[in-house]
Amino acid sequence: MDNKSLINLVEFKVIPSGEYERLYEYMRRDFPMPGELAPFHAIKRNLDNGRHEGFYLYSGTEIGYMVVTPSDNSGLVFVNYFAVHPKYRSKGYGRATLDAIIDKYTDRSLVIEVSDPAASKSPELREESLRRVKFYESAGFTIAPTVKCRIYGVDMLIMATNTPENFSARAAMLSLYNHAAGSSNIDVTDA
Repeated sequence: MDNKSLINLVEFKVIPSGEYERLYEYMRRDFPMPGELAPFHAIKRNLDNGRHEGFYLYSGTEIGYMVVTPSDNSGLVFVNYFAVHPKYRSKGYGRATLDAIIDKYTDRSLVIEVSDPAASKSPELREESLRRVKFYESAGFTIAPTVKCRIYGVDMLIMATNTPENFSARAAMLSLYNHAAGSSNIDVTDA
């Protein structure tokens, strides 16, 4: 089945509060690099207070999840975490799901962080970071060349879709981080 067919099969189901611990176990599996996963209490707090929206992704069965921070005033949606479960990877579900996420938020720009391959501490982590960057580029995301972020001690690249001409990645990320959790563990600088 091609990605366009899979997109029509992807459904978003809100993650109930009683399942945040299960969600976090998935996140620990899928985001193993040191510092790339926020503490459970921060994610739970932001889901509980509505700053984050959490969804299980379905295509007949649960295929993954995503946690986003929609910003009401900036026209941005920050994709905090997105993953397809391991047994559904390399089958087109990741790309189809990402296309469905883009369709879901068609009126906004999507923004993501990806660990910076150049800052990787091992060849394996560098390869994983490069794989993620290429995946998002294939879906139409571009790297914001004017900003660098350090989040929980990890150097990150910022990638976005549909950015307006006057898009300031630095201003956008400061606004999104402040909205999501404050900026105490985050450093956003000009590149």
